[in-house]
Amino acid sequence: MGLRRGLAPAYHSDKCGWIDKDGSPAIPFRFNECRGMRDGIAAVRVGKAWGYINKQGDFLIWPRYEDAWLFSEGLAPAKKHGKWGFIDRSGERGDLKRQVRLYRPHQLVCYRAVIHARPAI
Repeated sequence: MGLRRGLAPAYHSDKCGWIDKDGSPAIPFRFNECRGMRDGIAAVRVGKAWGYINKQGDFLIWPRYEDAWLFSEGLAPAKKHGKWGFIDRSGERGDLKRQVRLYRPHQLVCYRAVIHARPAI
């Protein structure tokens, strides 16, 4: 994942956290899995549930998703009850009018791009 804005995800004793450019812990190693940080928000797994934290390691969205990916343009793909949909930074469903069943989050991002690329009728 690499160093982004001075922080990089790292593992210690089977837990994930973030280190700064000097290699010192910046966010404690308390997560089961980390999915990088974008726009100051990172997807993290605690037990079996995914949530989102800020650069200080505080939860913005408590873990409640089956799967979750990074934010982009204010939305992130997240899976709940077997369905993928977009959530905003508060954890509410984003701008899609319906949730869709897809197998890979990058397909969801492409689907969103196609929806917004359609000309107005």
